[in-house]
Amino acid sequence: MPVPWNQLPRAEDFRRLLAEHGLAHLEERLLAVGELGVHLRKVGTTREQPRRPWLGILPRGAKRIFEPSPVELGGSRFGGLPDVPQGFEGPSIEGRPARFLLQLRCADLAAHAEHTLLPRDGMLWFFLGGTWNDYRACVVHRRELGALRTLPMPVEQRRAPKISSACGVRGELVLTVPDVWTKEFDSLGIRDEVDRETWLSERDRFGSWEEAWAAEQGLEELIASGTRHQIGGHAAPVQHDVRPEFFLAERGQRWTRDQTLWRESEREIDSWRLLLQVDSDDDLDFRWGDCGVLYFGMRADDLRAERFERAAVTWQTS
Repeated sequence: MPVPWNQLPRAEDFRRLLAEHGLAHLEERLLAVGELGVHLRKVGTTREQPRRPWLGILPRGAKRIFEPSPVELGGSRFGGLPDVPQGFEGPSIEGRPARFLLQLRCADLAAHAEHTLLPRDGMLWFFLGGTWNDYRACVVHRRELGALRTLPMPVEQRRAPKISSACGVRGELVLTVPDVWTKEFDSLGIRDEVDRETWLSERDRFGSWEEAWAAEQGLEELIASGTRHQIGGHAAPVQHDVRPEFFLAERGQRWTRDQTLWRESEREIDSWRLLLQVDSDDDLDFRWGDCGVLYFGMRADDLRAERFERAAVTWQTS
């Protein structure tokens, strides 16, 4: 479904930047394949701390320090320990207590539910497998909450490395565009196998426009520190389209040499949606592989039916 002009964030900036980068001819095609997602902006303050010269001689720039703002009980946030209703038991994955990643108060994003397909009320909790290299997902939704309490840390995790710092998040609607290795990008008509130099030149202009567009939408974190946390919209893959990997993850795999299975996964691309994207982030002590990105995906039908137990997870790194 094309993105309507009246819902497009910073519509005039979008049009101006395309013209400045020589891509005005892509305007309607981009709106046809673009998707509105929600950027999860961390809530806090950033300060700079001077650093001593390296080896006592060579000057070094100031160190950037992020200080998260306090988060109310039940507020949307990364890290810390989850706030849960009475009777809620922390989930386990193969006998190990799952690691808490994020909680979303659905009402905080209710204004964007048309685009994210998330419930408008209740709470969503995102967990990962119980060890630091286990990326299996557990997503839980509760509509009726009542009084909330902070879930104690499982005994098994008290000897593990410290939990991530709690950091509040707020959602901001953004226009996301397809990555250059997706079929949606192919539909823009940029890829020209006959004239390779033209194709490469236009792809570079497209990449420059993408970065400028992110800055125009106010995604300073994306430009300054490389972090992009997002609900819905197009994924920002590190390597290639993540949707075939959701298909494999659904079958308990991350990679396969089975070409028949790959072809099947590519045929099912359109049924998958990005549920959540979490970047590696120094502020939150998040590391996915070698500073990669973590992706939660769901089939659109499952997302509409709130079957969050069917969420799949994958990650990519450079």
